[in-house]
Amino acid sequence: MNQYVQGYFKELYHGNLDLAIDDNYNIQTFNSFNDEKVSTKLSTGTNDIKNFAFVFGLEALAKDHINDSDEGDLKAENEPYPLVLDGPFSHTDGKHIENMCRLMPQVANQVVIAVSRKDWLITKNYLENRVKRIYEMKHITEERSIILPAENGEKNV
Repeated sequence: MNQYVQGYFKELYHGNLDLAIDDNYNIQTFNSFNDEKVSTKLSTGTNDIKNFAFVFGLEALAKDHINDSDEGDLKAENEPYPLVLDGPFSHTDGKHIENMCRLMPQVANQVVIAVSRKDWLITKNYLENRVKRIYEMKHITEERSIILPAENGEKNV
């Protein structure tokens, strides 16, 4: 697991942080200074990148486990486990969004993402050609919202 998460973190994050996972799956982030590891507090956006790396690593580990099984036709590419994300880009910058969007199709066969209009304006540059359907959530009252297909079926909501 550690190897997967570290690999994805290095692909996603464009700074100089490193991470390690202990036996209880706690993730420590650190900078190296004079050959010493210094624990680092993460911004909200960097924490989101760390969490993406963890989810991507977990997905990769699960796929490898499925592919290594002796269950005949059971292969990861035959199992359409969706990745469901709610507001994944809200605290990250453009380069991190680009990295996440580039890796998502490699990690999951299907991705369901709830994003704000503001975040869609950024992410559509990377994902629009992969989008099958877009829906809008309309706020009615504090207790009620409805989900409808995007107006006119447009992908530029």
